Amino acid sequence: RKMIVAGGRDLRVLVSKLADRLHNMRTLRYQPAHKQQRIARATQDVLVPLADRLGIHVLKRELEGLCFAVLQPAEAEVAARLDRERRPHRARLAAAVAAELAPELRAARIGARVTERPRHLYSAYRTSRERGGSGAELLDAARVLVLVPDGSPADCYAVLGLVHGLWRPVPGRFKDHIAVPKFNLYQSLHTTVLGPGGEPVDVLIRTDSMHRVAEHGVAAHLQAADRPGALGAL
Repeated sequence: RKMIVAGGRDLRVLVSKLADRLHNMRTLRYQPAHKQQRIARATQDVLVPLADRLGIHVLKRELEGLCFAVLQPAEAEVAARLDRERRPHRARLAAAVAAELAPELRAARIGARVTERPRHLYSAYRTSRERGGSGAELLDAARVLVLVPDGSPADCYAVLGLVHGLWRPVPGRFKDHIAVPKFNLYQSLHTTVLGPGGEPVDVLIRTDSMHRVAEHGVAAHLQAADRPGALGAL
């Protein structure tokens, strides 16, 4: 309660609390088992949703992964093993997507960068279970991120058109978080296509500034506000 009240006065308090808890979670193995369970459960129930609410996904992902290993060690071990086994295939598929998309981007004069964006283990497990799966099949799917230089968001939609022109989109798997951002200011286009060889590939499309906010959330705005002449950033 004290943390939330203090955070209402200055969001930097919440960001500092999340960073402090991440440090604690990284050294949790030195604590007794019962204390590990208690701290991990509190982190998962309170601080992970807080990180999500603030849009600080770079912290949220690591906190989730550390909690996963403590609270569901058997499932975490299986997910890690499957990820190691399937990583080379996903990397080859992502590289094939980048190779086919690159000339289309050059022809459209869009200087975007295409990189592999592997799904985090706990995110894959949770999403799969929510869809009624075994918790492992999403580790098969390749995922790529297309980063468009800052400019008009229209370039993101142009990239989307190129992607759908190359590969058939999967019905019901398109989300427009640029026109309708999430509550934590997250912006991106999400689509799933049947890529090279007919295999499903998740594609994320966003600008560089959208990516900074997607990774660091409110912290990105706090950093901008600390710069000279940027007092109105918040």
